[in-house]
Amino acid sequence: MYCKHLEYFKGLSAENQMKEMENISVKGMISLADYMYEHYDEFKLILCCSKDTRYCDLAEQMALLDEEATREFAKTADMVGASVSSVPSRLEHILTTGLFTMFFELIIHDVPREEADEYISKLTKFYLYGYRGIMGF
Repeated sequence: MYCKHLEYFKGLSAENQMKEMENISVKGMISLADYMYEHYDEFKLILCCSKDTRYCDLAEQMALLDEEATREFAKTADMVGASVSSVPSRLEHILTTGLFTMFFELIIHDVPREEADEYISKLTKFYLYGYRGIMGF
């Protein structure tokens, strides 16, 4: 599901990616939250009880997907003339893993769905603005 969201964004024109990044990012995270809350019990188990299983590093797995998408977006932004600063891969990984860890905290701490939407919107913007500050786009 998250991969489909990333592919949709990648399929947009460079100009539309630049114009719609914030809106699409927030919508994508809310869609992911919809899925997580629709499968709440399963995600609660995965996030709280998956030590030594293939799901124990879910935030890490999601971060790797997002890091690749971010690198692709940086190339796109550069193509349309946006000044983009490179981010050391280790820093990018720490930031991206932090995003997903923060996101999963909503389930771990039993945040009600209605409250989660507000948090997701604000936290996604927080990360987007941070990336803009670091990368310069």
